[in-house]
Amino acid sequence: REMLLVLDNFEQILDAGRHIADLLAHCGSLTVLVTSRERLHLRGEYLQEVAPLALPRPERLPAPAMLARYGAIAMFSQQMQQVDPTFRISTDNSEAISAICRHLDGLPLAIEIATARAHYIPLGSLLDKLTSRLDISEGPRDLPDRQRTLRATFAWSHDLLTPQEQAVFRRLGAAVGGYTPDAATAICGDDDSQLEHHLRSLAEKHLIRWEDTDNGYRIRLLETIRELAVEYLEASGELHKVSGRHAEYFLNLAVEAEEYLVGTDQLAWFERLEAEQGNIRSALDWSLSQQDDISEIAIRATVALWRYWLRRRSLTEGTTWLERALRLAPAQSSLRSRVLLSLARLHEAQSDYARAEALIGEALPICQETGDRSGEAQALTHLGGIAEDRGAFQRAASLHQQALTIFRANGLRRESAGSLNKLAIVAYYQGKFESAAKLWEESVAIYRELDDLWATGVLLGNLGAAAMATGDFDRAVELHEENLSIARLLKDPGTIGRQLCNLAEALQMRGDPHQDALLEEALALNRETNDRQCEASALTFMANSSFAHGDVRNAARLYGESLSLCQSIGDRATMANIALLERTALMALDCEHPRQAARLIGACERLRQKIGAPIMPYHRPLLDRCKTRLRSQIEPSALEALTAAGRSLSPDAAIEEGLVVCRLILTGGDAYSAREHEAVPAAPTLAITS
Repeated sequence: REMLLVLDNFEQILDAGRHIADLLAHCGSLTVLVTSRERLHLRGEYLQEVAPLALPRPERLPAPAMLARYGAIAMFSQQMQQVDPTFRISTDNSEAISAICRHLDGLPLAIEIATARAHYIPLGSLLDKLTSRLDISEGPRDLPDRQRTLRATFAWSHDLLTPQEQAVFRRLGAAVGGYTPDAATAICGDDDSQLEHHLRSLAEKHLIRWEDTDNGYRIRLLETIRELAVEYLEASGELHKVSGRHAEYFLNLAVEAEEYLVGTDQLAWFERLEAEQGNIRSALDWSLSQQDDISEIAIRATVALWRYWLRRRSLTEGTTWLERALRLAPAQSSLRSRVLLSLARLHEAQSDYARAEALIGEALPICQETGDRSGEAQALTHLGGIAEDRGAFQRAASLHQQALTIFRANGLRRESAGSLNKLAIVAYYQGKFESAAKLWEESVAIYRELDDLWATGVLLGNLGAAAMATGDFDRAVELHEENLSIARLLKDPGTIGRQLCNLAEALQMRGDPHQDALLEEALALNRETNDRQCEASALTFMANSSFAHGDVRNAARLYGESLSLCQSIGDRATMANIALLERTALMALDCEHPRQAARLIGACERLRQKIGAPIMPYHRPLLDRCKTRLRSQIEPSALEALTAAGRSLSPDAAIEEGLVVCRLILTGGDAYSAREHEAVPAAPTLAITS
């Protein structure tokens, strides 16, 4: 006869496990089911791990009908129906339910206790009330006392640890997102030869987890358990010491990473930094609040991380840390100039040119006084980039050439390749496409030699632009696809978003207008990374597609969104803005508003003249058709008067003119004709951000 013996909470009497072995040896028909936080280490023992319940990914939340397939959501729903039989998962509450279950780490006991409160607290407010996972009010009365709050549950488990295990456990609380074994040794060790044994023991007791990742083993604590570990760490008096060890380890990791982010192993190092973002943020926050040597390491770490933040388009986060570091950086020091230049680069990437120029203006004299020629050349490069974005191509070329001379004189090949790229961009914008292609070929050869995969991809994309300019759209598609594959490999959302736009344009010009999926993905990434210039481009290409398919109202809406975005970024006189206004003029002409189209064409002529921007060869036929149609519809003297009026418009007023056309098409009205001879008010001048 088969028999089953159930033994609950056996971890309190583990030494009695040998008696179970004796029972099994003498009773062949006996099965023993044991619940315990750690295994018994008996022969014939089968383990059934009870992990936290499954949770949906917050960035891709499924439809309400699919949510109940996740264990945590299903349990939450079941528990809520015991409180309120009418409860159902819906579109209105699915986000709140998922957030609550994530906050509770998918722990069944936590969900059971939390849902008991939902009878008295609206679901939308419940998450705000769960400020501490450990202090959720008591659960069902038929549970043992040690299971009626999470604090009691985990404190009971903690109290069963040896003193050495307790010390390791509380020190692990400093981790945010887990540790590698090396990090755990550096932070928890105290030269403890038994550290690995203690870590294995904590894992067997389910207080920590060992995860096998692509980059090796990683030790993690559920946030609920980490919260308790931090409390014990504070109570022990070790918080400052352990926080210092933690900060020193991860800040030094960031400093070490700087040179590897541009070499052969850049992908592995970007992934390593990605995995440690929680720890790095914690280390920076703690160390930048200290008044000792650790703060200097933190400053060096922020400088080392600027390229990571730029590639990941974490620009706001990067500028926040660097601004904090700047407040601590010693005056007139080379360290301060490095902070200033790193910060300027991130502000330039957000189109905040005014702030970037102010930072460079402080950094440049420091570099000159301290003899930092590389820093001086970097400052000139950043100023050249700003001039380039503003359409001041002659100034940009002069600054980039000065930087290139310094870099070459000091044997800095990577930096020289960057200057060659910048000079090529300026040549491209001036219509010197063959010169641009030669400079890009020279630059990409250096980057290939240096095994800089990211920079190589960027240069391939630039060569794709040159191929576009010369009408070789097949070659352009090939180059943009290669760059896009590299960007995806490097998990670089900023470059992915830009290359999706470039690829979509190349495909459109090749004759395939169906690029909605590429552009939707590009637009989402542009917005996620705050790349507003590329966001405007994505909207423009989407509008082009709608216009090509005859959906003029949607085209007008999208062109209007792009124009509105252009009002808020950088100098209004850029090549992208001019091309957008010319597209808007063509739309106005097709919608039988030739007078408005003529004024926009005049405004674009003046803007091109102002910055010396050429008409791209693949864009010229469109513009020529537009002008031919205008000459056929408007008497010559009237056409000249209208285009002259357009040429008198400021860049801001030209964009506002385009917005008026979009509104006119969307409303179907003729409000424009009543004011067509009035001066168009300029849009307000906004802070320039890059």
